[in-house]
Amino acid sequence: MGFSTPVRRPRHVSVWTRVAVAAASVAVVGTFLVCLLALRSLAGAACGSRTSAAVPEPAGVQVAVRSGDTLWSIARKFSGDGRDLRRAVYRIRQVNNLDTPIIHPGQLILIPSNL
Repeated sequence: MGFSTPVRRPRHVSVWTRVAVAAASVAVVGTFLVCLLALRSLAGAACGSRTSAAVPEPAGVQVAVRSGDTLWSIARKFSGDGRDLRRAVYRIRQVNNLDTPIIHPGQLILIPSNL
């Protein structure tokens, strides 16, 4: 017969040792996350804040839409002669956060001064 290696039994680890190892692991991970958040906030302060600040509302005239009005007719009324109405309609939609060019009577629309 050949030589055999004796079978080693795993060493018994107490519950308190396991708890201490788990607590130390949680502390290390927590410290890492706190450092990561601190670096992120420092980087944000150095590069300029990425949070959206209150954007000042553009100057203009507020108009109540009447029956029969369209964005095109309103743009024609408030833009100068020879101006591209497509740009004026786009700007009105942009300022008023309109997804579509559809407007309804009674709706208030801000007409920017820089059409």
